[in-house]
Amino acid sequence: MPQKSAIKSASENNKQELQRFLRQLVLKAYSPSTIRTYCNEFAQLLQVIGKLPVQNLQPQHLQRYLLYCIKKGLSENAIHSRINALKFYFEQVLHREKFFYDIPRPKKPLQLPGVFNKEEIAEIINCVSNLKQKTILLLTYSCVRW
Repeated sequence: MPQKSAIKSASENNKQELQRFLRQLVLKAYSPSTIRTYCNEFAQLLQVIGKLPVQNLQPQHLQRYLLYCIKKGLSENAIHSRINALKFYFEQVLHREKFFYDIPRPKKPLQLPGVFNKEEIAEIINCVSNLKQKTILLLTYSCVRW
């Protein structure tokens, strides 16, 4: 379930919306893990907005909230999780179709594969005692460098 501090700071209206959100997740047969995650993410929003009624938020409010989360240093996965939880609330609970249409998702940074240095390549080649396998490794390495 959501953190108690997030629930305490929420208005009565927002607490009721959290219960409505939870009921809809259960009715849609989401896994307990997803329910816990989504409720925590939703409770984080409730904590930030304070007494403002969550059902009155507009896409520009959510964009500002997501910018706030990015500035706090949340990972791309955490941002995606928050977006998914909020998307569920606005589209499945409040039935606002395409509410998140203009809200961009953060792009995962491209990670380049690791590359062996010359010493590591030499170590790999020297570990092989079979002449045929050593020749294959040497040939492969020499082709890769081109």
